[in-house]
Amino acid sequence: MAATRALAGFLVVLACIFSVYATGKKTLVLVDNWSIRETHSIFFRSLRERGFDLTFKTADDASLALIKYGEFLYDNLVIFAPSVEEFGGSLDVTAITNFIDGGGNVLVAASSAITDPIRELGSECGVEFDEEKTAVIDHLNYDVKDEGKHTLIVTDPNNLLESELLVGKKTSVPMLYRGVGMVADVDNPLVLNVLHGSSTAYSFNPDDKVSEYPHAVGKNTLLIAALQARNNARVVFVGSLDFFSDEFFTASVQHAVTGQSHAQSANQQVATSLSQWVFKEKGVLKVGKVFHAKKGEKSPPEAYTIMDQVTYSIEIEEYKGGKWVPFDGKDVQLEFVRIDPFVRTFLKAKNGKFSVDFKLPDVYGVYQFLVDYNRIGYTHLFSTTQVSVRPLEHTQYERFISSANPYYFSAFSMMAGVFVFSIVFLHYKEDTKAKTE
Repeated sequence: MAATRALAGFLVVLACIFSVYATGKKTLVLVDNWSIRETHSIFFRSLRERGFDLTFKTADDASLALIKYGEFLYDNLVIFAPSVEEFGGSLDVTAITNFIDGGGNVLVAASSAITDPIRELGSECGVEFDEEKTAVIDHLNYDVKDEGKHTLIVTDPNNLLESELLVGKKTSVPMLYRGVGMVADVDNPLVLNVLHGSSTAYSFNPDDKVSEYPHAVGKNTLLIAALQARNNARVVFVGSLDFFSDEFFTASVQHAVTGQSHAQSANQQVATSLSQWVFKEKGVLKVGKVFHAKKGEKSPPEAYTIMDQVTYSIEIEEYKGGKWVPFDGKDVQLEFVRIDPFVRTFLKAKNGKFSVDFKLPDVYGVYQFLVDYNRIGYTHLFSTTQVSVRPLEHTQYERFISSANPYYFSAFSMMAGVFVFSIVFLHYKEDTKAKTE
């Protein structure tokens, strides 16, 4: 009996270890100091409860490495070290960008003590942080607990990106923010404005007189930015390390100007949703079986013929709640492409299977069935299937074409004319012979 229990316990532990390694949840957490594990314990506990294997190290640890023997050691990276002067070990900005290029996910939290490595990492991803010792200031939207510099911002929930996948369900409860401001690179279309400041916000050193134009002003002041790279790697930048703290998670909010108060901020809800998105717990799509054939047939032909009636279907699944479920999208489109699309149509969904019947164009060539689904919050879904479309065979053309009726009439009328002429001509010759006799 004891042996059976020991074996069962071993299998449970083995299953837990396998689940952690199989689902891509090995996470390296870099901190400035060990106290961050205590001040941000609620956030880290939520990650552990969702199955993440967290490895904590200081950002200047001499043993830091993201890759070994050509393989990545971690699936995710959390950087809660805004004041690090230089990363330790083999870790640097180049190594982190290579980690992102390899499909790794990164969550970065900064503060007014931001240093060059974090600012450089942001620049590599299309986000420009303001300088050290600066902060987001808003003289009309701050909390009563502010120390007089108006840097403890009460954010407007309407300034959040309208995407449930990234920020969770829409809420009327504001968040607390205290940290550095950002602006997005206008030339980088992959950067998402997740949370921006109000029109009265700006980024500057609160201890200095404003003598020059601030780095960010009004709604151009980014508080949270996200990036989904072309390889579907995800990166989130938050200008406030305090945003994830236990203090801000549990704090009440009272607007100093309007007096409006809430028992608890929305920081925990938004932070949890952001972490679920950046670590690919939601918003992940994958392609299943792809099928195409002539309508009524069960296997694809070697080549299609122009104007054939074709059936196309594709199975799409979404990772939700820790498992793959049928995707319930209403706006998935199919394109039939030969350099340019000749057919573009919506696919009808039924239990994750998207299908459509359509008629091929009357132009032969090499085509592709193309599904290119790119929506905010979802991974980029791309599927192509190449097929050939040939012209009609000589036995497939119509024997008589209605548009050629004038030509048919002229041919038969000529034949009739020759026939009549021949009879008349022959009859005329017979009469002439009879008169001469």
